[in-house]
Amino acid sequence: MRGRLFDVVAYITRRYGTARAAGRDPKEMRDELLDMGFEEDDVERALAWLRRLRERGGAPPALEEQRTAVRVPAAEEALRVSPAAWGLLLRLERAGVVDPALRELVLERALSLDLPEVGPEELRVLVGLVLLSRPGADEALVQAVLEDRVDEVRH
Repeated sequence: MRGRLFDVVAYITRRYGTARAAGRDPKEMRDELLDMGFEEDDVERALAWLRRLRERGGAPPALEEQRTAVRVPAAEEALRVSPAAWGLLLRLERAGVVDPALRELVLERALSLDLPEVGPEELRVLVGLVLLSRPGADEALVQAVLEDRVDEVRH
C-alpha cells in the first residue's frame, strides 16, 4: 500500500523532530510505533531508512548557486516526484528556504524512499528532516514547511 512506510517516517519526524533525536532509543520508539498501530514491517523499514539517512549525514554536496539556472528533472525524478511536489520544491527555493545544494539532497532522499511517487506531503517532511539535520536549524521554519505556511515565514 502506497505511503505506509512514509506515514511511519512522517510520524517520527513530527513526534521527535529529527532523525537524530528519533535514533536515541530505537527500541522504545519501535514499541511506541507498534502501539500506534503501524505494521512491524513498515516500522522496521522506516527505522532502517532513518538509520541510513543519519549514516550518510546531513551535509549536502557543494553546489554553486546560479540564480539564472533552471533545474530540469532527470527522467527518474520526473517519474517519481509528482508535479505538485516539484512545484512545492521550486516555491521553497524561491522563498529562500531551500538552496540548490539542499534541493539536490532532498531529491536524493526522495528517490531513496520506497514509494512509487513522492508527493508534496512527503516532500515537506523530507525538507523538514534535512533542515533539522543542519546545525542551527530554525525549528519555526521547519514547522512552517511541515504545515505549508512558508509564505508566512519567508527568509
